[in-house]
Formats: sequence, structure tokens, C-alpha cells
Amino acid sequence: MGKRILILIGVLALVAAACSSSDSGGSASLSGADKELADAITKSMAEESGPDSPFGQEEAACFGTNMVQEVGSARLNELGLDVASVEAGTNPSDVDLTEADIDSMVTVMTKCVDFKDIVMQEFETSGVSEEGINCIREGLSDDLIASMARGAFDNGAVENAEASDEMFSVVMGCLSPDDLQQLGSS
Repeated sequence: MGKRILILIGVLALVAAACSSSDSGGSASLSGADKELADAITKSMAEESGPDSPFGQEEAACFGTNMVQEVGSARLNELGLDVASVEAGTNPSDVDLTEADIDSMVTVMTKCVDFKDIVMQEFETSGVSEEGINCIREGLSDDLIASMARGAFDNGAVENAEASDEMFSVVMGCLSPDDLQQLGSS
């Protein structure tokens, strides 16, 4: 399988946080300490983006704003995610999150980044057949994508390994021998 596809599947399995949506809002909708924290998260996310990252400035702004709105700055501060710690490099996967915290962060991630579209773009540019692409698109449910995103925050969950296995099964079940050969050469 092509190296970029494997990296992309790994990114989904380990995604640390980010976003992209038509409802990105921006931190302008916040004020005071909430805006400062959202701006710090946005800056941190934007600085971590690279060529294989799904996180651009718009996605980072979406994540920063929606994280503060969804989780709340008071709770983020309790977790050790205040402005100073975020600026020093602490991210949500570094702190002890409750199930409710994880659920909130997954909600933000999947609101802000269309991971399914990112995966599909990668396959579409890799020479996979239209039949294989359609099969993968149908097999990647929102629940599966959310389960993969959950792995960014809940490293010990059995569900994360199951979600990774399920995604791999979907992809491998949809690709023909010709598709696999095409991916191997891309």
C-alpha cells in the first residue's frame, strides 16, 4: 500500500486535534480569557501543521474556538490547558481527560475537520479505481471516523484498536489487486 495512504491512516488513528468547517467562527466570537485561550490553541495548532497535516489556519481557528466553546475555558484550565501551558506546547493528549472531556474533544475534531474527505482525496489521487473509491467512501461511517479520532485522546481504549482494524478492513476489502498494485507504485 502506498506510503502516503499508510501515513494518512496513521494520522487518523493518532490525530492530535484540529478542524475545518464552514462554521469555523473564529475566536472573534469569544472575549476576554476565552478569546486568549482560543487564540493560544489556534496558534499552537497552526504551528504544528505540515505538508501531511489536515490542519491549516482555518482548521486551527475552528479547533481553538470550538474547543473553548465546547469544553469551556474553566475546564480546560482545570485540565492544565491554560494559555501558558498551551504556549509551552501542552496539548489535549498530554492531560488526564474524563470520558466527557474526550467526547467533547472528538465532537470538536469531527466538526472542524472532514477526515473522510481527506482520506478520500488521498485515494482519489493515488490511482485507485472508482469502484474502490466508492466502496471505501461507503465503508467509512461517521461513527468509524469518530472512533479513530477518539484515539488521539484515549490511547488505552480497546475501541481505538478495533476502529483501526475496522478501517484497515474497509480499505483492504475495497481494493482490488490492481488497486493495491497502483498504491504500491504511488
